Amino acid sequence: MESDQERQVASFAAGLLLGAVIGAGVALLTAPTSGPKTRTRIRRGARRLGRSTSRASDQARGSLDRLAAELKEKIDDAVSASRG
Repeated sequence: MESDQERQVASFAAGLLLGAVIGAGVALLTAPTSGPKTRTRIRRGARRLGRSTSRASDQARGSLDRLAAELKEKIDDAVSASRG
């Protein structure tokens, strides 16, 4: 079962990715620049997107690791309580 925090992280990551794709598409369609300049801008945008995605992924991984640790602790407590 997903928690609210997990859903928020997933929604943020999806929104970030969708926004980046839409922004890149709009930039390409409205850019009055030459081919080489456009390719340079695409490369820069891809690098920025990669860094943003990496940061969002690291944040999501950290949140999931914390949630997993909390869940493990609760399970361990429940097992200990049931044993006596």
